[in-house]
Formats: sequence, C-alpha cells, structure tokens
Amino acid sequence: MLKLRLFLCSIGVLATLGMAGVAGCSSESLRAGDGGGDHPVTGDPAACGCQVDGPNLTISWSCFCAQHDCSSQPRVQCTGSGRVTSGCGLVDISLETVGGPEQWVYDDSGNLVGEQLATDDGQFACPTDPSMVGFTLRAGQFPDTCDNVISTGCTVDAGAANDPAACGCQVTDGILTMSWACYCQQYSCTQPEPHCGAYGQWTRGCGLDEYAVLTIGGPERWVYDPSGHLVGAQQSTDAGYFRCPTDPSMTGSSVRAGQFADTCDSRTVCQCSADGGSCDPTDAGLGYL
Repeated sequence: MLKLRLFLCSIGVLATLGMAGVAGCSSESLRAGDGGGDHPVTGDPAACGCQVDGPNLTISWSCFCAQHDCSSQPRVQCTGSGRVTSGCGLVDISLETVGGPEQWVYDDSGNLVGEQLATDDGQFACPTDPSMVGFTLRAGQFPDTCDNVISTGCTVDAGAANDPAACGCQVTDGILTMSWACYCQQYSCTQPEPHCGAYGQWTRGCGLDEYAVLTIGGPERWVYDPSGHLVGAQQSTDAGYFRCPTDPSMTGSSVRAGQFADTCDSRTVCQCSADGGSCDPTDAGLGYL
C-alpha cells in the first residue's frame, strides 16, 4: 500500500510539472519579442506607440487602422468653415466638431495616410494600455511640420463640394483661376494699396493700378481700383499647390482671381527701384506717389 501511494504521488508531481511546463511555453509563444506583432501586450503603451500630450492621444497608424478601417472610408469633402492644408505632398482636410477639430490626410494618390478624431462624450484609450486616454485620437502623417504649407478655407456652400463650377475654377498652364468671391472667402481681400517696393513693377490701365513682383514661386500681382480697394490678385508658391475650394483635385502652383489690366489697349508701366520709383508724378493713381 505504501509503494502504491508513493507511485501515485510521483505521477501527480510529474503531471503538475508537465502542466506548468506547457502553460509556460504557451504563455511565452503569445508574447512578441518586441512587444508588438500580432498580439501586442496589454499594459505596454510602446506596443502601439501611445503618447499622451494634454488632451491628445497619439498612436501608431497600424494600431489606429486595426480599430478603424482605413481602406474603405470615403474621401472627406471640405465644406463649411473647414480648412484645407497642403504641403509635403499631403492634403489635410480639417473640420470643426463639438468635440474639437477632426482631420483627414491624403497623399497624392488619394490614399488616407493620417487621421485625427475628437469626442465630447467620452475618451479614446490606447489599445495596449487603456490607462492612457485622450479626448482626441491622432495617428499617421500630417503636413504640420512642413517648411512651407498652404492653408485655405473651404467654401461656405456645403452643397458645392466637388463642383468646380461653383467657384468658377479653371486650370491653365499651372495657374488656378477662381471667382473673386471664392478667393476672398479664403484670403484677405482688404490689404491696403502698397507703396512701391524694390524691384517690383506698377502698371496702370483701364482705371486699375497693378503692382507685380517676381518671387521664387512665380509672379505675384495685386490690382487696385481708383479708390485703393483690392479688386484682383495672383499668388504663387514653389512648395505645394493652391486648390479649388469646391474641388480640391484641381490644383495650381499659382492662384488668380478678380480684375486685371492685361487686356487694356493702353497701359502705363512704371518701374520700381530700391530708392523709389521712376513714374511720372502726374500718374497719381500709383500707390507710392
């Protein structure tokens, strides 16, 4: 009887050790060596690159897309009081919500490569460390850190999204032309008439005064009526593109809107210089006299 009891106890010990060994191997096989992989470790914020800065929670793009389908989302349209920011080959569409700004970033191929979500009735949590939370969730690429970005407002007419005719948009030789009303919704049209600057040029014709300078991005022009009000403008850039407010797929390295004296039969050209101008003093319509 004693030998049988010792034998049964030995079996029990071996069984216990065997179960412990199996459990140990099973646990280890589910843990990725770098804390990531297909089964990120709960309680390890580094597994999803989680960081919290004030109310903002940032996670890796792969972890974000594991929770939110990043491949089948329809492209967000820029409408209302939103803004379009472009730079580094990215287009960032930002819309204000009750919870805060939400953003969708697309590359040149139209793929979603960055996103920010916001909430006012809860919190976002880090997928691998639920103790890390934020009121906004951000992941992917953004043009925030680009040296040169262009930011413009969206059209106030939400129904005009993807309709270039709503802003009269046309693209010719890299110049995006739009209506004066749409231009002034995105850029300030209240600039006072400037004085003659170094190496610029004033042109007067058809009752309009036009000041032009050549920049690295291309020519820039500002046109004023006899009362000194801005009635036309052209801007240029060498970093990014200008986009049609009602169809962001239409872009140009220059944007042009309003009135110009190009078609006047007779124009007076006055050359600016660093120490003043060369125009006839009787040309009183020029801003620097």
